[in-house]
Order: sequence, then C-alpha cells, then structure tokens
Amino acid sequence: MQTRDQIRGHYAHECIDRLERSSKSDPFSYRTIANDFGANILRCGLCSALAFIERKKASKSSDRRSRSNEEAAAELFLDQLAGYFRTLPGLSDQLAGDNLHAAVRTLSVEYYMVLTREALHLALWMRRAAQARITAINCGQESGPASSAPAGEDVHA
Repeated sequence: MQTRDQIRGHYAHECIDRLERSSKSDPFSYRTIANDFGANILRCGLCSALAFIERKKASKSSDRRSRSNEEAAAELFLDQLAGYFRTLPGLSDQLAGDNLHAAVRTLSVEYYMVLTREALHLALWMRRAAQARITAINCGQESGPASSAPAGEDVHA
C-alpha cells in the first residue's frame, strides 16, 4: 500500500516520462508551468490558476513555433491534472467532461476545497519532478539555471 504522497510523486514522474515522449511539448514551457502552478493556486485560487494555464494553451505569441510548443505543453499539463483529479474518490463523477476549468467552476464548496488542497499537494510533486528531470540541456539551452528556486528551498512544505 502506498501513501498519498507516494502516489502523487509516482504520478508526477510518470507525467515527465510522457513529456519526454512527446515531441510537440516544449520541456522549458512545461517546467515553467509546473513551477508556477502551486504559487498561482495560493495567490489566486484554483480556478484562476487553471485559467492561467488555459490562457497559455491559447497564447498569441508572434513566433508560431514557440506558440505551438507552449500550447502543447499547457495542454499536456492540463490533461495530466485532469487525469489525476479524475482518480480521486468522489470527484471522478464531478469532473466528467473535457473542460477541466469549467468542471471545477461548477463544484460545490466542499469539493472545491478538497480539490484545491489536492491540487496544491500535486503541484508540489509536479514542480519537484520537473526541476529534477528537466534541465537546461534538456530544454535546448546551453546555459542558465535549471530551476528558478534555490536548491533545497521548498516553499510548499
């Protein structure tokens, strides 16, 4: 039997495995989304954090190639969140459908609070996995930090 944290950690690393197999998603954009997701939840709430990723999914960048890579990374991240949220007891029926953001907006207060708490826990593991496995070299950059946070700092603990 696994703890919830073990399940989240395993799922986060599976998500990075899927990212590595995806040729369309930009690892750097994915890492940025993963790094920001938890802070966005704390700052603005779950609905706003999901809306931010939805906006990235439909970004209006002038460079078509970077736009499509960023869109693909945002879409992959949202699909992975939805996939995890649908495994949670009591929420699988509530989150049926293709649009995660719309489904979250219609949740009762109790379910919204549970999902927000679970999203924060998952966001921590997604950030950890992205920081550990997506480096500047993987992202096609020659130099620069692999993480925006200092080593060993964990703001969500």
